[in-house]
Amino acid sequence: MTPRSGTIGINTDLATVLDTIADMVADRVAARIGAAPTPSPGQRLATKSELARELSCSTATVDRMVREGMPFVAVGRTRRFDLADCRAWCEARTERAPQRTAPQGAVRLLSRGAQSR
Repeated sequence: MTPRSGTIGINTDLATVLDTIADMVADRVAARIGAAPTPSPGQRLATKSELARELSCSTATVDRMVREGMPFVAVGRTRRFDLADCRAWCEARTERAPQRTAPQGAVRLLSRGAQSR
């Protein structure tokens, strides 16, 4: 049986297109893997619910923090979290209120029952 004319050309073109797509996918995967933090050997990564418990917040808050840039490691289709990295990220975003001092000549409030002089 001999191949029909043009069949070899179509298969070659299809193979070229598939190779091009495979290269593009490989480049995208490599870019994503390279951007993800890599845990140290032997380091335990927390699940979303474990992280929420550690940070005393809800899993919805963890989702919001991830959208805002909290670091995570993709493990298959799930996310895992390095507790130290997440705490450092939260600490960097925490704003400290300035210490309030009483202005000069401020009125001093007395508690009930205290007698004024």
